[in-house]
Amino acid sequence: MHKILIVVDAPGPADSIKPVIPLLREKAEVLLVTVKDSPYEILKEFNPTRCDGEEGADAIYHSFNPDILFVTTSSLVLGPFVVPAFTRLAHEDHKPIICFQDYWANHRNLNNFEMMKYWDVVLAQDELAKKFLEEDCYSKKIVITGNPALDILRTIDVPTTRARARRELAISDSDFLLTYIGRGTPQSIAEDEITFKYILEALGEMPEPPLLAIRPHPRDENPSKYSVIAREFGDRGNLKFLFPEITKKIAINDLVASSDAVIGMDSTSHIHAIYLRIPAICVLLPDAGAKRLEKVRLTDFPPNEVGASIGIYKNNPQDLIDTIERLRSDSDYRASLRSAQEKHFPLPRISSAENISQIILGIK
Repeated sequence: MHKILIVVDAPGPADSIKPVIPLLREKAEVLLVTVKDSPYEILKEFNPTRCDGEEGADAIYHSFNPDILFVTTSSLVLGPFVVPAFTRLAHEDHKPIICFQDYWANHRNLNNFEMMKYWDVVLAQDELAKKFLEEDCYSKKIVITGNPALDILRTIDVPTTRARARRELAISDSDFLLTYIGRGTPQSIAEDEITFKYILEALGEMPEPPLLAIRPHPRDENPSKYSVIAREFGDRGNLKFLFPEITKKIAINDLVASSDAVIGMDSTSHIHAIYLRIPAICVLLPDAGAKRLEKVRLTDFPPNEVGASIGIYKNNPQDLIDTIERLRSDSDYRASLRSAQEKHFPLPRISSAENISQIILGIK
């Protein structure tokens, strides 16, 4: 029986790997290790071991003595660098190392880039993820598996979910709901605030602004800031909000499905919107989102050039106003977005969780 050590360092990877753990435990001895509170809370039903610092990795690794290391990683720019510590240990021990990237370009973080040379196999969720890996000269095995966290999107009936979620949020079907997806992680607080204020400035100039729902990032350490900033802008143009204390009551996918569009900096939730065929607006201002993406050598994310999402690149509120009005009134424009979403982001057809478990268990 395989002994598999799984290390999870962020909420995105935790959501992705959660459906895989029971499948692995059916046929292998599994030790699950999490880093920090957010992934621990997501996976606590599996009684994970906590390792919040690199110094704890050695004892855990050698006590368990795994046959395989399976790392599911995001990009903890500020640390703690627990995944690299386990990776080095497994490499020195000549054990196979499999990596699952929770989303598309997180491996471009310098810390993860350093680890890539040790990964024997990378499980990529789609062709876009594979493309980024190849561009970064990853030369070992890449297997497209899908993402278990996205499998649920195949089962969501958007019109039904929209109606139910709007009842729960106490808003009518006629309200144009624009959902702000926050990126207020510790490394992106300043850029996220710049982006949020730009959006409020644009909405404040509209004679009939949309209802703005605000959903913070799960690693946001100060989600109340949105309410404070929004209330400062509240008397400009009769702005209306659904604050985080309301939006957090429903699942993120339900909130996205209930929206007429989502908006924010680069965000993986934009990809969720694309899979649900909801318009996604990515605001990449030069002093905010664009600056953040430069650190991972991307010009935009999602890749707006394929027409599946909308990019805002200049600090000009009128650009956003025009985009929202076009989404409201131009059915051909919305249809063209949907067509590109279906072409470039097809929904997975099989269980990604089963696919990943079979690959891991097949490693010798």
